[in-house]
Amino acid sequence: VQRTFQGNEKLQPADTGFRKVQFLYSSGDTFTFMDLDSYDQFELNSDIIGDGAKFLVEGQEVDARVFEGNPIGIQLPPTVNLKVIETPPGVKGDTATGGTKFAELENGTKVSVPLFINEGDQIKVNTETGVYMERV
Repeated sequence: VQRTFQGNEKLQPADTGFRKVQFLYSSGDTFTFMDLDSYDQFELNSDIIGDGAKFLVEGQEVDARVFEGNPIGIQLPPTVNLKVIETPPGVKGDTATGGTKFAELENGTKVSVPLFINEGDQIKVNTETGVYMERV
């Protein structure tokens, strides 16, 4: 719908904001969250969450973007700390080349990590790029 506005017309600002929520679980393409103030639960589809879905871990707190009181999306923190659950062992001396290997994280995401990262390590990952940042 297109509409032309006159110069003297004023628009009301949109009723938007953020609320702290906790990610509870996912089932298929549906992600369930709980509002930390009201304890109300709500669901968002993976289409709304987008690529951020791969960085969600059960129990994690994120900001929900709301419009007129209804959640319309989430905003992840810039980085998340995740546990490495599977990666091939590094061989002594491999670090001289600055090589990398793939590691599977606790949420099922795979990222490229330096050879010195081992299973059980906690690593920091950039949620916008999906790139390993550092060992925590």
